[in-house]
Amino acid sequence: MTKEEIVKLFINTIVKIEPEKLDEYIEKVKRNSHSSK
Repeated sequence: MTKEEIVKLFINTIVKIEPEKLDEYIEKVKRNSHSSK
């Protein structure tokens, strides 16, 4: 599995279980991607 496949699987699982968690996760990723650049 590639990293992208793992991320997609992870996101799909979260969407089924706790959609509101996905929003939190996306915000974290956005913040992290901005801070690393």
